Amino acid sequence: MSDESVDFTDAAHEKDFADEKSDNSVEPLTESAQQTGANNLTADDAGSVLVGPLEINRPHDRVFVDRSNVFIFNVAQKGRHQVWMKYMVNNVLISSFEEQWYTGEQWNHHPVSSFITGDGLYEAYWRFNDTISEKIHRFVYVSDQPVITYPAQNEVIADRKPRITGTGGERSILRVMKSSSAIQLSAEITPNSNRWALDLNQRLPYGDYSIAIRQSMPFYISRYSLNRPFKIRGIDLSSPQPAQIVPSKDIVFRGESNPGVMVHVIRADSTQQMLTSLVQVPSSQQWSLRLREDMVGTLESGELSVRAQWNGLAGMGRSDLLTFKVLGVPAITGPAIEQDMSFDVTGNNYLPGSTVDIYIDLSPERVGQSAVTLSGKTWSARVTLEPGPVSLVAEQRWGASGLVSGRGFERQFKIRPPQLTDVIPTATSDNTVMFSGVGHNGARVEIAITNGPGGQSLGPVTVVNNAWQVVATNWPPGLYSFLATQKVSDGDGGWIVSKPFPFTYDWKVPAPTEVTYTVANYTPTFTGRGYNGATVELYNPGGASKAAPDALVANRRWSSQASEVWGPTLKREVHLRQRLGQVFSDWFFLEVTIPLLPPVITEMIDNEYTPIFNGTCWAGATVNLTFSDDPNVYPAVVQGDTWTYTRPEPFEIDITHTLTVTQHAAGQDSPSTILSFSINRVLPTPVFTAP
Repeated sequence: MSDESVDFTDAAHEKDFADEKSDNSVEPLTESAQQTGANNLTADDAGSVLVGPLEINRPHDRVFVDRSNVFIFNVAQKGRHQVWMKYMVNNVLISSFEEQWYTGEQWNHHPVSSFITGDGLYEAYWRFNDTISEKIHRFVYVSDQPVITYPAQNEVIADRKPRITGTGGERSILRVMKSSSAIQLSAEITPNSNRWALDLNQRLPYGDYSIAIRQSMPFYISRYSLNRPFKIRGIDLSSPQPAQIVPSKDIVFRGESNPGVMVHVIRADSTQQMLTSLVQVPSSQQWSLRLREDMVGTLESGELSVRAQWNGLAGMGRSDLLTFKVLGVPAITGPAIEQDMSFDVTGNNYLPGSTVDIYIDLSPERVGQSAVTLSGKTWSARVTLEPGPVSLVAEQRWGASGLVSGRGFERQFKIRPPQLTDVIPTATSDNTVMFSGVGHNGARVEIAITNGPGGQSLGPVTVVNNAWQVVATNWPPGLYSFLATQKVSDGDGGWIVSKPFPFTYDWKVPAPTEVTYTVANYTPTFTGRGYNGATVELYNPGGASKAAPDALVANRRWSSQASEVWGPTLKREVHLRQRLGQVFSDWFFLEVTIPLLPPVITEMIDNEYTPIFNGTCWAGATVNLTFSDDPNVYPAVVQGDTWTYTRPEPFEIDITHTLTVTQHAAGQDSPSTILSFSINRVLPTPVFTAP
């Protein structure tokens, strides 16, 4: 069997091959003219008559005959003569006659019909007078001539490797041949019946063909069926491979068809959508078409069934169904454009088993990745992004194969800066409140008033080193409600604002600040800073009585002197607050200590060696005296705000003594008052007793 490829596209050669087949099959029985003057008689050397064999027109020796055939013979001698014939197939007698009279010098016909196939034998002879001719034998193989039933005469088929079917040829060797050539187009078969089928040994190029069935057996002359011309018109779709996974950007359809026809690829569904442009098939019969560019980014993932279609002068046709898998470009479908820094990107056009990667557009930076699932068309991937505008794209990849879909269309998002988590208000002494907190670097913070007795929104202020602050001054006291936000530019003249952080602040009249006091004559005077227009109230603990008169704040300053002498005081509390209308500040607590003054020595009265010391003190105080010549402490006699003391022990004369006086009152010891003194000798006054 030849492996040579068949490459022919016309059937101009069919006539010659048809003639050849006619020579090898049962021909029309062309009767020859009567052979006048012919003589089949000879004599031997002894003069005896020798009778020649019958002349056999059909069949020839070692040829094929149909089961129904005709034995054609001639007796080459004028007159009528007796003829004997025996026809056997596989040693089974099929037909015979003896001593039948036939007219000589003409072709005589004897039809025969065999119910079996196999090796056949004709044996025949005749008699002239009493002389018998030599016997003549014709060895034949009995099997009907093959007849091709498919393809039909000049039929147009699409199958490039058709199964050739037919009848006849039982128990003989059959093979498909290219007409008028030695090119073998199939293997050999030996059918056991008169119906057979032969598969070609190769796919034929598209074109016009003529074939025949060669019938053969060992030791017999082969014969052929009638030529069968037919045409192959159609289209093959050979790429992609069935079940192959192909990224949509890499889809190239390839195949073969008749030269000159127009080819395109369509969906094999009710839409019959064109997936490619049109191309004319070249003489090589090889064609290729890429997926339409406008479909690369939108072709759905999953199984895609397609057919290739040809159109030409001979009509149109379609290829067999081809189904493969598309690794499509994933599309981002959600969520909404404005999002927090971490969110789930969702989309569709997922091929189960793949992984979807999320990238910042025009960047190799991958910011998210989906989980691998084995079902469904949708996907989800968690991303974390910096605040501001960003464009994201999705791409899916298939396992470790290296297949990637390519990136899809970009989708814009506006990423909000994080919500502020805390706003810290700090009130200052001059009716100013500073709001501060932590923010996103470069963002701008704004504080909007949603409720309150006055004031106005604050900011924006820029966050620097993750911190921000803004100051409000001289707002009317009261309870305020705020919404604090931070925002970043959206890159298009607008802003991306964080979720608002709600908080409240009770703006009170500030407590008096920088409060201090001075003392004169045991009377304190209080001063400090306050809220312009407010009244500073000074109370004794418990608030039942005033420690000093109310003071009006002017130019942020105030002053109030106690309306009575306090005297020495130790850690006495004064409670202060500011009042503005009916709004009060928190209390300010002041601790007042007025030191005890040293007692005063007003006089020393001479009393010989025990002088009398007098002085003043704080009424009710304890006055103590010590002398330099005596370690003892001596209490003075206090009456009201005066004291007096006389030491019973005389002082030594003519030396300097030191008196130290202190007083104790209100839990305090006063500083000392010191007096130096001396006692002079007392001279007796002379008493004249006489003259």
